Amino acid sequence: MIINMENETIYSAKFEMPYISCVNFKEKESIILSNIIKGSRLGELVNFDGYANISFDEEDKNHWHPQIKPIESFTRNKSNSLVFGIKGNNKYNKIFVYQTSLKETRFYGFIFYNTETNKCLHIYNVEYDHTKLIIGMFRIIQNNVI
Repeated sequence: MIINMENETIYSAKFEMPYISCVNFKEKESIILSNIIKGSRLGELVNFDGYANISFDEEDKNHWHPQIKPIESFTRNKSNSLVFGIKGNNKYNKIFVYQTSLKETRFYGFIFYNTETNKCLHIYNVEYDHTKLIIGMFRIIQNNVI
């Protein structure tokens, strides 16, 4: 569900795994990741739209329903998601990439989202490797072309 309050868009998604908490990106890390995606084959299918903040309602103690709020620019304490727009006809038109941490291990995760139908697909615990992230995203985009 998309919530519009005072020209503020908030996307409501559903996680497939509970208790996931998103870790903030560092600015240099987010720039490197977006440039790697832009320079890959995936860059022909997506474009970098900016940053978002993924948070949860107080009642959602298990973190099942993330609230995704796009933000205008990188903010150190709020930028925990990169936003990509998918070009062309696809089942989804946005991708929200986040990272999570478990003890000393980091993982990527992403949410494919359709802003018109509010349908989403959540992929979690992707190995903390740019190549694995890009391959995972590319495969899902290729398999969901309309």
